[in-house]
Amino acid sequence: MIKSTMRVLPLLDESHRPKVAELIEKYKLEPELRDVYVEGESDAVLFRWFLSRTNAKHVKVCDVNTVDLPMYILEKHNQDDGRRGRVIALAHEIETGLGTGSHQATCIADSDFNFVFGIHNNSRVLLFTDYTSLEIYLFKDLHLQKFLDLTIHKYPTQALSILRSLTPALRQMFAVRIACHILRWGVELVDFTESCVITATGIDTQLDKYKEKIINKARRWNERAEFDTIVAKYLTMDLGDDRLQIHGHDYMKMLGWYLVKLGVRHDVEDLCRSKAIESIMFLGLEPDDLSAEVLFRTLLSRVAVLD
Repeated sequence: MIKSTMRVLPLLDESHRPKVAELIEKYKLEPELRDVYVEGESDAVLFRWFLSRTNAKHVKVCDVNTVDLPMYILEKHNQDDGRRGRVIALAHEIETGLGTGSHQATCIADSDFNFVFGIHNNSRVLLFTDYTSLEIYLFKDLHLQKFLDLTIHKYPTQALSILRSLTPALRQMFAVRIACHILRWGVELVDFTESCVITATGIDTQLDKYKEKIINKARRWNERAEFDTIVAKYLTMDLGDDRLQIHGHDYMKMLGWYLVKLGVRHDVEDLCRSKAIESIMFLGLEPDDLSAEVLFRTLLSRVAVLD
């Protein structure tokens, strides 16, 4: 029989970041523990809320940066020193130390480019998002329409029409991200909405102009041809689901820009231009919305405590 158990956690020195070996030893001594490690505190907030609403209050959700992960561990697993890489490396270390059948710890990372690169996950400890990132769970007309109805009020355009208008432009931005990643430019992308204009047929990203900005910022003029070839290649790739080829931050940024451009009340313009739009849209989600997704179903199965 599956049951939920609430554990009382001892007071800890918050400045102490446990080493991976310490975590593995703890999990061996306390196999009933159920901990989840995610990329950042904003992700942790979402998963804490979801688990608390699905009879899993015994689970502790942690930002991966609360764990001491030295560079040699990241290099061992061919991961960069970023939040996503740290989650992936931690998952592999825990699985090596505890075995594939362990349930004490679960690590969750964005899928990112996994789908376009055909990367498959063979780990049980490591789970990936069903789409490129957590924000893309909001890329549904039902969720967007709820946001429009309850927050924007009487918006002239329906959610489905908005998503259809955004998709080609978002796909272009994703292709640019892939090219920068493959070429290892390590450049922070410039604000793409500055190049976008709304036309009678949708959104014109002025892609050539935008690519020129990226090339100039990276100072990689000699790699222009290769950059253009990669962008073109991934623009023509069709995985059958746009949510596998759209970046979450780009979606939130372009959605806010588009709503303002098409006309919203002055009192919600600042909301649309800020990160708050993402938080408010997540508030519109229900536990059942997420429980229908593979990631969240798998998570609930892993954190269940067996009698």
